[in-house]
Amino acid sequence: MKKLLALVCVLTLAMGLCSFAHAEETITLRVLAGQSTTDAGIEDMIDAALAEKYPNIKLEWECVDWGNDFQPKMQVYMQSGLPDIMIGKAQDVSTYGSLGLLADLTDKPYMDNILDAAKTGVTLDGKVMGMTFNCLYQGVYYSRAIFEDLGLSVPKTLEELDAVIATLEENGIIPFASHMVDTWSIGNVTMQFAVNDVFNKYPTWGDMFRAGEVSFATSEEYKACYEYNKLIYDHTWTDETFSTEQTACDARMAGAMIPVMSNSGSGNQGIAATLPVVVYAEETHASEEQMIRALTLSHLTVIYIKQSLGRLSALCGCVVAATGSSCGITYLMGGGYGQAAAAVKNMIANLTGMICDGAKPSCAMKLTSGVSTAVLSAMMAMDGHCVTPVEGIIEEDVDKCIRNLTAIGRDGMNETDSLVLRIMTNKC
Repeated sequence: MKKLLALVCVLTLAMGLCSFAHAEETITLRVLAGQSTTDAGIEDMIDAALAEKYPNIKLEWECVDWGNDFQPKMQVYMQSGLPDIMIGKAQDVSTYGSLGLLADLTDKPYMDNILDAAKTGVTLDGKVMGMTFNCLYQGVYYSRAIFEDLGLSVPKTLEELDAVIATLEENGIIPFASHMVDTWSIGNVTMQFAVNDVFNKYPTWGDMFRAGEVSFATSEEYKACYEYNKLIYDHTWTDETFSTEQTACDARMAGAMIPVMSNSGSGNQGIAATLPVVVYAEETHASEEQMIRALTLSHLTVIYIKQSLGRLSALCGCVVAATGSSCGITYLMGGGYGQAAAAVKNMIANLTGMICDGAKPSCAMKLTSGVSTAVLSAMMAMDGHCVTPVEGIIEEDVDKCIRNLTAIGRDGMNETDSLVLRIMTNKC
């Protein structure tokens, strides 16, 4: 059934063009294709299919990254003239269909060849304004060669999967190549599990959740999905899994009753000053004393900066906390005072000005930005690279750099604080 659905969906673009099939002259259609990484090369497949069945139809492709470039391109073409075909995501139908830019395909005869399930996501106000032209399926891939070499069979139960995992690890092979680098991908994987374990059993689980009849915390079916994630996490590589500090912040901002190490009265700042240093120490097999010294340096650096900045500021606290963790990581890399000072300067040159707009789940994204910059700043410092005193607010003396940072946060951003508050309290 999946193969049939994929085939039908892939062919819908050709079906949409069938009205041109008998034209003798060459017809050229402009296509703006917003692509994800998995879409690369699909234009060649479509061209090959058209050349065989409709040789007089030519497609002039402009392939761009959907996440970064599709929307700006659409804005340009809305002024200069839209392409004949736009390939985006289902949400683009709502964005551009509501502006009257998309054709109504509802009564076109070729729409009868498309499954109703493929029309739902491209229907707006009862009008079909697009066609699904490809379907992507997520699942588990395995190495046939490895399985054959070790005499393994594809597991059909959890017990059989556990046995396969044990055999792989006994032979020095990491069982799962996961993509748990970001928390969004964990949610993506969880949803794949939920399709089978939750929604197959309770198709209206989402409506039940909104009605308060079920919850993610108490659902035994969702608990099984979480256990699947843990199984993968426990048997994948350890240096490219999810962001620990981002996940901790996510949990805290969502109201989870989990104790955290705070710094200067802030749990999120404690998370950012602690977890990156601990994770780096564990991954580099640092001694307990080295980790304690790095944590002490990280937290004292944060406290030193905060005593000049003040308890509350329009400057996001993760700027300060991540600066502390950058010093701790620099120490674990073997750096001394000079490298730690350089890391601080790199941090101040990079993140100064990030605003605080309240405690909320998206703080996790800011922590991720801060911690990734902390590691980058430490690596640059250890490599002898530091923002120079002739640039911006950076000075030769690291203490003066810190004073510049705190002056901006404490004094310069007062009006920013008021404006952010006005925006937040006057939203519709």
